[in-house]
Amino acid sequence: MKNKTFTNRILMASGLLLLVLPLLLRTHLSVTDAQRGFIVGIGIGLEVLALLRMQRSRL
Repeated sequence: MKNKTFTNRILMASGLLLLVLPLLLRTHLSVTDAQRGFIVGIGIGLEVLALLRMQRSRL
C-alpha cells in the first residue's frame, strides 16, 4: 500500500513539474508551440493517471 502511495505522489509531482517546465524554459530557451503542447499534454496525462490510481486505491 505504501509503495502505491509513493508511486502516485511521484506521478503527481512529475506531472506538475511538466506543467510548469515550459514556463520556466520560455525565459531561457526558444520553445515552439508544438513542444510546449507536447510537454503540457504529458504533464496533464500524468496527473490524470495519478488521480485515477488514487481513486482506484480508495475503493
